[in-house]
Amino acid sequence: MEEDYEKFAARLAPHLKHPPSHYFASGNIFVTMEVEERTAPYVVKLLRDDVIMWASDFPHERERD
Repeated sequence: MEEDYEKFAARLAPHLKHPPSHYFASGNIFVTMEVEERTAPYVVKLLRDDVIMWASDFPHERERD
């Protein structure tokens, strides 16, 4: 995203005042991931642990016995 911002923002999105990393660091963007996501520790280091949510599709529909 940073590379695309540097290459294209001035022409395609001139209203953007900051690179994507600024918006992610601001805490106004939240991300979700599955519990078994192997990249989770790296995402926490890049972002912040208070903007990561556990993704769930609970409750699961179940047939009644």
